[in-house]
Amino acid sequence: DDPEYKSKQGLPCAFHGSVDCYTWGDVGYTDEEILELVVRCPCACNVRCGDVTYDPTLNPTAFPTYGPSYHPTTATPTNVPTAYPTHQPSPAPTRRPTKYPTQQPTT
Repeated sequence: DDPEYKSKQGLPCAFHGSVDCYTWGDVGYTDEEILELVVRCPCACNVRCGDVTYDPTLNPTAFPTYGPSYHPTTATPTNVPTAYPTHQPSPAPTRRPTKYPTQQPTT
């Protein structure tokens, strides 16, 4: 872990490892901030050093990764929902209301 790392709240790597690092988006971290956290704090995030980088690999593996990709995909969207919510809003309204209200209203 990078001993110089401090999050936007000024917190070190060890603090962030108390929960799954990929869930920090639920409290306002952007995808870029989560990526920086995982890259700079792999031990706290329970990620092997070097498994997550800022750049995609030139030699992809045959098996899926255990975490989300932070690079845009070329796949077209599907009508099948994902198992977990995304950290970004959808580009269009949904057909049904959400089960729970958001913490911060949109404008």
